[in-house]
Amino acid sequence: GAENTLLSLTLVFIPPVCRVSESVTTQVRGFDFVDAARASGAGMLTIVRVHVLGNVLGPILVYATSLISVVRTVRVFSALASRSARAPSVARRSRPHRSSSKDNSRPVR
Repeated sequence: GAENTLLSLTLVFIPPVCRVSESVTTQVRGFDFVDAARASGAGMLTIVRVHVLGNVLGPILVYATSLISVVRTVRVFSALASRSARAPSVARRSRPHRSSSKDNSRPVR
């Protein structure tokens, strides 16, 4: 159902989000303001919390937000596919039986 779809999509999208967060963190770690904070004697936790985390969360949230549309699209198509795969809920009526008598044949002119 919906829970399994969301769980599987979450598991599929964890590695790309981790790659984006790793690349952005590596990029921010090399910026001058991080080196300046380190040189001024700021602790590692302060540097991570104030300088790195503040600059890393933006790109991660933008990427994760863009994945929401992908998840919604996949969810819609999976719902449509499961709906078309189900048997019809209305019982099918059989066609009326045509008798071979002349009463049901074409009118005579």
